[in-house]
Amino acid sequence: MTLAACGGFYDIVMLLHRCGGDIEKGASTPLMESAQEGHLDIVKSLICMGANIEAKNASDETSLHFAAENGHVEVVFPIFPPNHLGVLVRCACICWTVTQTFIIHQKAVALR
Repeated sequence: MTLAACGGFYDIVMLLHRCGGDIEKGASTPLMESAQEGHLDIVKSLICMGANIEAKNASDETSLHFAAENGHVEVVFPIFPPNHLGVLVRCACICWTVTQTFIIHQKAVALR
């Protein structure tokens, strides 16, 4: 199921679930993989099926981390639990810092 979720194969994810597939199985869960790839329809369905939005991989990352790190804002909100506000703020700060650094670098290159 994890591979189907990662690849965005909605119908296969649904079929595997109906056949008893485990929505929490794998080093990264199907929810983590679909969040990482931005497959909103699969994310929403897995949450409705009871996927654990708090599940963590070996690196202590959740599906929310994967969605935010890969810029899938539309996926962040369905899996955004209230106690994860700090993660969202940190991601926003990192994005802002990277953007500022890029702009400063581009101005320095343009001045050469």
